[in-house]
Amino acid sequence: MMTQPRTTRTERAYRHLMDEMLRGRWQAGDIVSAYGLAEELSISRTPVVEALKRLESEGLVEIIPQVGCRIVRPTPQALNELFSVRAALEGLAAAAAAREIDDDGLAQLELTLRRLEEAAERGDRGAYAQLNQSFHLLIADASGMPRLAETARSSVWVPLSYQLARLEVTDAQLRESGAEHRELYEALRRRTARRARAAAERHARLAAARFAGDGELPRHGELTHRALVYDQESEFLASTVPFVQDGLAADERVLVVTTSHNAEVLGNALGGQADEVEFRDSAEWYQLPSHTLLSYERYVEEADRKRVRVVGEVAWTGETSAPMSEWIRYESILNAAFALQPISIVCPYDARKLPDHILAGAGRTHPELCSGTDVVHSPDYVEVNSLIRELDREGLEEPAGPTVDCPITPDLRDVREFILQRAHTAGLSGKSIQDTFLAVQEVAANVIVHGAGQGTMRSWLQDGELLYEIRDEGAGVGDPLIGQFASDPALMTEPRGLWLARLLCDLVEVRTHDRGLVVRLHISLD
Repeated sequence: MMTQPRTTRTERAYRHLMDEMLRGRWQAGDIVSAYGLAEELSISRTPVVEALKRLESEGLVEIIPQVGCRIVRPTPQALNELFSVRAALEGLAAAAAAREIDDDGLAQLELTLRRLEEAAERGDRGAYAQLNQSFHLLIADASGMPRLAETARSSVWVPLSYQLARLEVTDAQLRESGAEHRELYEALRRRTARRARAAAERHARLAAARFAGDGELPRHGELTHRALVYDQESEFLASTVPFVQDGLAADERVLVVTTSHNAEVLGNALGGQADEVEFRDSAEWYQLPSHTLLSYERYVEEADRKRVRVVGEVAWTGETSAPMSEWIRYESILNAAFALQPISIVCPYDARKLPDHILAGAGRTHPELCSGTDVVHSPDYVEVNSLIRELDREGLEEPAGPTVDCPITPDLRDVREFILQRAHTAGLSGKSIQDTFLAVQEVAANVIVHGAGQGTMRSWLQDGELLYEIRDEGAGVGDPLIGQFASDPALMTEPRGLWLARLLCDLVEVRTHDRGLVVRLHISLD
């Protein structure tokens, strides 16, 4: 008679223990006999002990020599470790799945997501837990990496399911988690590997913050984003001076982007340490949100894994090329764009100069508020997806003058002629007309390739600018970061039009809603 290898018997014992724990056979503090388990499973005591050691490493039991184990209560530290491993594995899996997943896989994922959202809506926590695990393991299976998928299943989700089953989950937590699942699904549907990886990692990190109690994830690879509202110079210095000095003491790369006056007073307060700080003028740095995001992305990359510390004061009332509403979006998008990046940002707001709605927006776009060296969570903070959807409902102002319209159909020849005719009429020439043609054509092509397959375009002149507006009556955009960063060159299916447009145009405004997507492109005639 053939006997099972020890590794197989150990795995059998481990899964049996986990199944019984999930069913509630034992509670925290209960003693479980290794001899009794071995007899129950008709195996020797050795694989049972090996299974108990594995459970101990996962923080689920405490081994009692010569007896067995004691069931322990899940700890924040154990949860954090599981979520950290999960973030790494599922981030990698999501990026791979964005390349590998087929239409059938997407359909199954969408069905699971819909059932997951329905379970959350009716407050069915048991069904939600099962569907939640299924959703994530479907993505792992779609990665095309079976070893990764099995590791995620056995080493993460088996112990994590037990830990989460012992926690109380609120309706608000279910809703928050649901929005993150939808964001991840949209990134996979659009086959954007970078966004899928960021969404998966961010979801795991946010889940840890929700469920891990007092335990905290390591901060080195995480964004901290704080607003500083000040109405006198001393308040500005009380926060920025220790913030900068702490960064220098930790050997971080420190960048200060502020007004020339604030740069001078901060430099004087720092004394000789000012030579270790990089200063930039806010009026030059904060011209366009997309360009500013790119500048910060490059700055973080150039730091070569060293943590970056930034004092970043938007030129709200300066010579910025974007309206205030776009900078509010920018401040919110920062939270998603750099969620897992090693960067700490303090954003000063001068209450003496800024309107009330901008000051109110500081609390809604920054997870934390600071005053002096004190830091508190912002009670008004709104998660990026929710805030962008809210801002999108405000729409765009209607043109002040007459417009000229052109339908967008799969044959783009008429669209190309329309773009050039409008550019020539407006007086563009040379490189300006080439850049305009490329930007507008790419956004229009996205309507055909990634949208509903048809749409409309209109153009008009206003305030020294030529404007093109593309409307796609499709499903809109689930990812607020779409087009904010360069596309992955390996993914030919990833939409690039918005990214190119943000580089080539003076301003790009995007609004998405249930009926589709609106993109407005601004080209200066100066």
